Amino acid sequence: MPSTDFRLELFATETCDAASFGEGQTFIGVFDVTTDGAGQAQFDETFSTGGVDSGWIVTATATRLDSSGDPVETSEFSQCGELPGSPVVTTTADSGPGSLREALVFANANAGPDVISFDIDASVDPGCDPGTGVCTLQAVPPMPGFNAELIDGTTQPGASCASWPPQLKIVFPNTWRPRVTGDNSAIRGLVLFALDVRANNTEVTCNFIGTDATGTVVAQTGGGLVVGGVFGASGNVIGGTAATDRNLISGNNTWGLELISGGTRVQGNFIGTDVTGQSALPNRLSGIRVS
Repeated sequence: MPSTDFRLELFATETCDAASFGEGQTFIGVFDVTTDGAGQAQFDETFSTGGVDSGWIVTATATRLDSSGDPVETSEFSQCGELPGSPVVTTTADSGPGSLREALVFANANAGPDVISFDIDASVDPGCDPGTGVCTLQAVPPMPGFNAELIDGTTQPGASCASWPPQLKIVFPNTWRPRVTGDNSAIRGLVLFALDVRANNTEVTCNFIGTDATGTVVAQTGGGLVVGGVFGASGNVIGGTAATDRNLISGNNTWGLELISGGTRVQGNFIGTDVTGQSALPNRLSGIRVS
């Protein structure tokens, strides 16, 4: 139908029926589109799939709207499509759809790498400062580990690592010490109380570890960055040659960076300074410890 308004509703379902059509088992999201003169419409929408099991598929219905926006008639469910395996965090809440916990559970259940991105509405979410756009997540231990994922804080609106100092908008709480447990992970664009890397080939770039989101104030009892452990860890990269890959590791209540096993490259970071690199913001014990 050309030049017609439709409301599209997306659903996740466990399996397709015999004719390869889906069912409305779990509601994902809704949005409106208007067809062009040829009766076609293009769209690019992002929805949280937190809480949806790995391997499920996506299906949709289309409801025609009248000139007042009221529904007129609704289609059958569409044919099945593969449900993307890269969840989006849309709330600072500890659990539930759109939470970091659900995103990690979903991503860890999927084979292969996933990108966990952020799209939290800082103007309404109670964990965000609407003035600065900085959002502090809730996380009540135990939390899932990071397993072969890119956790990308720069996807949050207003965040950027395109230049130094970066604009970081996602803050992890000091109630939880995140741990990288899967090889080939990447942590970027976050404000962290602490981080443990217990895996191989992990990239840690453009993060603040031990400070607040401004990079000028010490966070409470920062726990520093620890790489390695009893099982070792190699091939990891902390920072990089470009300023945009730099980490700020300062103000921690212990060592800033502790290297327990070899094979880690550390480059270009600010350790024990504020974000400008001109003022001291020391870690309590020392900047780097190699053990």
